[in-house]
Amino acid sequence: MNTNLIHAIDIFAVFVGLIGVGIILVGVVHSLRDFITFEIGAKHRHVSQDSIRFTLGMYLLLGLEFMVAADIIETVFKPSLEHLGVLGGIVIIRTVLNYFLNMELEHIKKETL
Repeated sequence: MNTNLIHAIDIFAVFVGLIGVGIILVGVVHSLRDFITFEIGAKHRHVSQDSIRFTLGMYLLLGLEFMVAADIIETVFKPSLEHLGVLGGIVIIRTVLNYFLNMELEHIKKETL
């Protein structure tokens, strides 16, 4: 495969991974703002701890999905046993995280939203 193409794909995979990190950072900032508002006891409490957890969890899930996509893109174009092993481990860890985050979010949704 052309080295320029591989380099472009590597850059694209990094870009997709950075999008995932950006999504998580936006969620953290958003949730932190809501948490501070909640703790200060603003006059118009439009948030609860559960809604803050739910929002942060949704951002985490979406960010993790982008990060998995970046790993898959990179591995598809550079398949080696080492890359496949690393990808397998990363996907398993992130899938387990996604599963438990989804369970927690469903629980929060049933209880409060």
